[in-house]
Amino acid sequence: MLLQFVYASGLSVTNEGAGVLLNAVGDQPAKVLWVPDDGQELTLVNYPDIINPSRLPLRFTIAGDGSRILFSNTLSGKVFTVHWPIDDS
Repeated sequence: MLLQFVYASGLSVTNEGAGVLLNAVGDQPAKVLWVPDDGQELTLVNYPDIINPSRLPLRFTIAGDGSRILFSNTLSGKVFTVHWPIDDS
């Protein structure tokens, strides 16, 4: 039997880089890996208040202005919005 490993369940790209939603197993909080355009310093951002109780992955996107990130639960229809902590300087 082969196990399939899916490390990421979403991707959102902005002018500054890309956010990768990591696949969380069980009742783990949402985690986003930020990859800047230059690829020099990766940042792992944890969202302990956002836990996906379903087997379907969360959906997510970074807002166009880069100020917040939106998560949605496909089964419940809930949308969560949080501050996106990427520094523009």
